[in-house]
Amino acid sequence: MLASLDLSFNHLTQDGINGKRRFSEKSKIKSSQEIALYLKSNKSLKHLDLSGNTLGTKDFQILGKAIFENQTLLGFH
Repeated sequence: MLASLDLSFNHLTQDGINGKRRFSEKSKIKSSQEIALYLKSNKSLKHLDLSGNTLGTKDFQILGKAIFENQTLLGFH
């Protein structure tokens, strides 16, 4: 079970990766919308770190709705 996910400083945006760097070559998560979908269905994640990304108001509106529905997340940066 995944309990902590660190996606800090990966140039994430609403529409996808902004710039050259990707946090994982194998990962399919690239945007706040994909993270939100994951948060809505995840039952084990306790901590999520998105610090240092280029997230805007729309991104946080999307993520806020998902976090509201998530019942397991305890920490968010």
